[in-house]
Amino acid sequence: MKPFKPNLKLVHPKPQPTGRGLVEANGFSVSIDKTLLLKGLSFQLVEKQLTCIIGPSGSGKSTLLRSLNRINDNIPGFSATGQLFYAGENIYSPEMNPVELRRKIGMVFQKPCVFPQSIVDNVLFGLQKRPRCKKDRAHLSMQPLKDVHLWDEVAHRLHDRADTLSIGQQQRLCIARTLAIQPDLIMLDEPTSSLDPLSTLAIESLLMELKVRHNILLVTHNIQQARRIADNIIFLCDGQIVEQGRKEDIFTHPKKTQTRNYLDNQLCDC
Repeated sequence: MKPFKPNLKLVHPKPQPTGRGLVEANGFSVSIDKTLLLKGLSFQLVEKQLTCIIGPSGSGKSTLLRSLNRINDNIPGFSATGQLFYAGENIYSPEMNPVELRRKIGMVFQKPCVFPQSIVDNVLFGLQKRPRCKKDRAHLSMQPLKDVHLWDEVAHRLHDRADTLSIGQQQRLCIARTLAIQPDLIMLDEPTSSLDPLSTLAIESLLMELKVRHNILLVTHNIQQARRIADNIIFLCDGQIVEQGRKEDIFTHPKKTQTRNYLDNQLCDC
């Protein structure tokens, strides 16, 4: 089977954003063991757009992602203040079911996280009802694997272990597993940091396609990657939003000196 060839031009599709904030933060702060990691963040994620969070290591990017789907809940000493809404609902309301929230807000991690099971079992892992029949399972896994351009590469070996795939294929498999639960928002935390340049370009090309149908929030250290694929930028430094806005505005006419220094030299003097 021919491997997936990424779109080398990375042409931006033209989604039709609604203008409604899917995620909204108002003065949202996070502390762990009384250490303030996120400091009064306020932002809005618009539907059907790809937003990149950029910033130096330790600036709070991963903490923000993990707060959005409440992965941080079990960390000793974790506390959150301020407001954080998903589709108009308070994420930290006592009525919010974290398990159901995570079905709506999917997460792809820095390193491919495949389970020691078959390729098809990995795709269907998050589904509440998984068919037992091999034929039905293969059929159900087909569309997510096609969506990440992996079906033609693995259709003949669906019952092989997922860890026999290349690292780039494993990361696309993780995205397929996230797509299988049909989330509203897909969050990715440095998903290409461990990949070679060609696999990185394949993931970027894939995200450009997916953003027409999905809302995407991507953490990246790679400034050039953000230039290539983002619609919007949030520049986070020392737990604070220094600047945010449309990619064209941030990269062409940054308002803050700190933003300009980071984009030019990747130095942060926040």
